[in-house]
Amino acid sequence: MIVSTDFLKQVKDIWRPEWIETPEYQRIARWCLAHFEEYHCAPDRDIEQIYLSAIREEGIPKAEAELIEGALSAVSGDYGRGDQFNSAYLFDQTIEFFKKRALEEHSERVGALAERGQYDEAEESIKDYRPVAGGTDDDLLALITPRQHLWVWEYRVPLGKVTLFAGDSDLGKSTVLTDIGARTSSGTDWPDGTRARQGAVLIASAEDDFADTVIPRLMAAGADLNFCYRIGRDAANITELVRDIEKKILALQGKKQRVRVVLIDPLSAYLGKVDQHNEGAVRVGLRPLGEAAMWHRFAVVTLHHTRKAGSGGSAKDQVAGSKAFTSACRSGFLITRDKDDESKRLMIFLKGNLVPDNKKTGLAYRLVGQDVPIHTSPRGAVTTTNVSRVAWLSVHCSMWMKLLPFVRKFMPSES
Repeated sequence: MIVSTDFLKQVKDIWRPEWIETPEYQRIARWCLAHFEEYHCAPDRDIEQIYLSAIREEGIPKAEAELIEGALSAVSGDYGRGDQFNSAYLFDQTIEFFKKRALEEHSERVGALAERGQYDEAEESIKDYRPVAGGTDDDLLALITPRQHLWVWEYRVPLGKVTLFAGDSDLGKSTVLTDIGARTSSGTDWPDGTRARQGAVLIASAEDDFADTVIPRLMAAGADLNFCYRIGRDAANITELVRDIEKKILALQGKKQRVRVVLIDPLSAYLGKVDQHNEGAVRVGLRPLGEAAMWHRFAVVTLHHTRKAGSGGSAKDQVAGSKAFTSACRSGFLITRDKDDESKRLMIFLKGNLVPDNKKTGLAYRLVGQDVPIHTSPRGAVTTTNVSRVAWLSVHCSMWMKLLPFVRKFMPSES
């Protein structure tokens, strides 16, 4: 339980503390499961810090603390070797133990009823017995706990899913992405007034420099830079990017920061050799990103380009490359200019699988310049740099939903 994430994943729904007889191992098991529920991985070496914190906060008796320390010392040589465990075998052994303990408890209960002459109750108890679910069949729906949809930005950016922003160049898509990251990092409410929860933000930017563009834009948008991190500097494909994300998630556990949003600008820069016009190739290429988002419970928000004007088809067909780009996301938006006001941008629902129709309201914004103070010398001299930020408009543009088939007619050609 300390070092094997796979084992914790399988045992979390069937474990019962009373089946572990010694208090110190009960406590260690609870720590491991609590860590797994929060970070979706085994605590590994973090168990030592958990132990030290618990000594201070839980008031563990000295005798039990010494037993826990001894138990942890006994397994310290196995830290970092979770991938070497046969978790399926260990889980099968655990299931056998749990079945035995459950059957013993049930037999004792039936025997106690019979001894008191409560034979009808004893018979009913025998009929009501349900064995502990065993095996490693992750496909059995009875073993999967249903849960509700959670949101980073309610009805717009779902947690654990991929959200896509598509549009032509020079519309401020990257600036919108920066605004989403800034509000997440600082816990500032969303433009539509819904509540934002603070969390860490990971940013992969293949086109904009962090020092002179990304960071000043984040500052202009009110970001808390202590919750913002760069990733993907050397990632050549999605698999390498996901590996970088997971390393950062583990590293941030020590700071007690939970990653809530991963920003990728643009998505195409991290597809490596994937044929972006081949639907099957795109689906397979994007799968690790979607699985990581679901498993680690963060939202992916990414950018993609649109086709040239006049390419035909519905609004969804305006996304460049394969249709799999749109299919792989659960939420998507088309960014375009207002045909009646060149300075206004429209953020229109392109896709919202998890969103009721009456909640699919668009938004509008303008790009404005803002001076941001920066240090320009070792002595602390301060000057300013001017960057763009999003100024959201108060009027929802839900009427544009009815005009989606016509939006493409007013979209400018790619530069």
